[in-house]
Amino acid sequence: MSKSIPSGKLANLKVSMLATAVGVALSGFGISAQAAGPTLSDADFEKGKTIYFQRCAGCHGTLRKGATGKSLEPKTTKKNPDGSVEVGGTLKLGQERLEKIIRYGTEGGMNNFDDILSDEEIKLMATYIQMEPPVPPEMSI
Repeated sequence: MSKSIPSGKLANLKVSMLATAVGVALSGFGISAQAAGPTLSDADFEKGKTIYFQRCAGCHGTLRKGATGKSLEPKTTKKNPDGSVEVGGTLKLGQERLEKIIRYGTEGGMNNFDDILSDEEIKLMATYIQMEPPVPPEMSI
């Protein structure tokens, strides 16, 4: 013999399942939006790109992979000898820390830019380097 669920409890169960499904779906949207990182208008992105190539690319490279300066890629992973993976990048450092680094420099040799860039430009650059670098133009041979 099978027992049936009373109609009132069945309705409550359906509502609970629907609420759970909606909650899971909405939390997924929140995660993907957060994972996307900061954004800039097209004009601000172009301004950031210009400043980057004038002031930063000489040390950090045109693709931000690092040269004499560290990598400025938004997301980096490094496999340690013990097999663990270390996640880093400018997104992990965050806006506030990047602004301080740009403003005051580092003991590792990066110049301070507080006397070269305005506060607005420092904020712009901290946001810009958390975004994927622009794709360089294709060069014909």
